[in-house]
Amino acid sequence: MKRAIFVRSKTIVMTELDKKIREKEIYRVTLVGSFVNFLLVIFKFLAGIAGHSAAMLADAVHSLSDFITDVVVIRTRSYCRCDSQFLYYAGFHQAAGSLPG
Repeated sequence: MKRAIFVRSKTIVMTELDKKIREKEIYRVTLVGSFVNFLLVIFKFLAGIAGHSAAMLADAVHSLSDFITDVVVIRTRSYCRCDSQFLYYAGFHQAAGSLPG
């Protein structure tokens, strides 16, 4: 069953299968990114300690904030499963989830 979604006066037709595939891809990309950010936090922190580098420690903290943002994105996506009748509010959860990052 195809359902039309109106975004900025353009009609985009997505099937239910397309929506599920899109959701899986968003989740997978975010998980891979969060795993990489977690590894960066560990390696940068250890390199900063070993090299007595305040800049590397600061970069580790920045990578930690990126990791936390990835976790917030994953949690926000779980709350943002909207039907087409509530499409007006679909961007609200995404925007609210991006505020802490």
